[in-house]
Amino acid sequence: MSLERMILIITWVSIVLLLLLLVPKDKRRDAFFIFLTGQVISWSVSHIFVELQWLENPIREFNKASGSNFTFNYALYPTFHVIYCLYFPRKKNLWTKLVYIFLFPAIFAPFFYFIDKYTDLMQLTKAKWYTGYLLILTSSYGIQKYYHWFFNKLRQGAVY
Repeated sequence: MSLERMILIITWVSIVLLLLLLVPKDKRRDAFFIFLTGQVISWSVSHIFVELQWLENPIREFNKASGSNFTFNYALYPTFHVIYCLYFPRKKNLWTKLVYIFLFPAIFAPFFYFIDKYTDLMQLTKAKWYTGYLLILTSSYGIQKYYHWFFNKLRQGAVY
């Protein structure tokens, strides 16, 4: 089995375990909402990056359907957004929030680097590894704000 296929299998197993272990039962609806929102953003941005030729995915699950990596954009990044949003320190001080906002997405920087450098799952052509960090940082924070706004409106009865 190739390194790329092994990484994809490990990624899927990790996604399932992370969601089962880190999403409390009373937050499943929230997690589903965050997951879908994360899919919309990551899938869309990935397609834009591929079309602009900033990113290539030589080995991907659905070669003829899309130039994007299905596992990363449809499952891994949305799972990351779920964990990020559910554990965001909303009631902590500003310093704690800033550390969380900037360090939590840094988990992906070594991952991006490894995947780009040593596999054919992703090759950054015009983008750099920090582009991924900035994208994860902004999308995570934006999804977190949207999630809390939406569920606050839902609790107030403004959303049906």
